[in-house]
Amino acid sequence: MDPYDYSGETLRFIEKLYENNFIICASWTDWKDMAAKRIENPRLIDSDNLQTLCQILTVIVRNDRFCSGIIANMIDRGIILRILQRINKIKLETRQ
Repeated sequence: MDPYDYSGETLRFIEKLYENNFIICASWTDWKDMAAKRIENPRLIDSDNLQTLCQILTVIVRNDRFCSGIIANMIDRGIILRILQRINKIKLETRQ
């Protein structure tokens, strides 16, 4: 099966994740169960810290290499949006 054909905007987003160190170079497979729990119950994301959010993003992006289309699915399901909203909330909290 051919790889999922992501839009330029999505590819730039993935690039930015790497550039801004949101994708962690580590054994991402250790975090798959934790990430799966958040995907099954996205409300858990609302209390996650930045490290956990980076781990979830890493699992999603790295897993897409083996199962093309995962990133698109996470976008469609609102998981990526929820993670970004949580990151923004953390950012706002640290400014206060």
